[in-house]
Amino acid sequence: MASTHARLVRAIATAVVIFFLAAGAHLAGGAALPSPLILGTLAVTTLLAVTILSRKKLPLPAVLGILGAGQLMLHQAFTTLTTTAACVPASSVHFGPQQVHCAPAGGMEHAHAFSMFDSPLMLATHAGAVIVTSLMLYHGEAALELAVQWLRPLAALPRLVTFPPLADLPVIPAAPVHDYLQPLLTMRPLRGPPLSTSH
Repeated sequence: MASTHARLVRAIATAVVIFFLAAGAHLAGGAALPSPLILGTLAVTTLLAVTILSRKKLPLPAVLGILGAGQLMLHQAFTTLTTTAACVPASSVHFGPQQVHCAPAGGMEHAHAFSMFDSPLMLATHAGAVIVTSLMLYHGEAALELAVQWLRPLAALPRLVTFPPLADLPVIPAAPVHDYLQPLLTMRPLRGPPLSTSH
């Protein structure tokens, strides 16, 4: 069960890094991103693909190939699913004020404008995303395990402190209580009026 949770956490972290690096590289290359709903769908698809591929350890060339293909597919998805408004002037048959019609253009024109292989900046940013992701996969896991081993003692539950039982102390008899005023109250007075008087 612990290995399943660790695999799921690793897959989520890897998918987040892959997706956000691809989106950042796409923006840095000068393109736009689709709507948040489409981005969420692509993120879930990326997580599903990473979860399936993370079941076994792959060699570095295979990982680089898969990451490169993933960046290419995400780039094409970002480009194809992004709609831009194309504004064209109205027909000159109509008289009166000039009218402009703006309608969302399909993704094909946008894809041609922001092709990965036509733009060196776009290609460089996506290639950088592949390199950073591969370094994260190979060295980030070792760093994560080291951090977990270092933080595990801090996350452990504190143990209850148990004190040894106290040894039986000898019973000390209570000291006698002395009433220091009692002798003064019981002593007969030495001076005073005579007990009997003669008439």
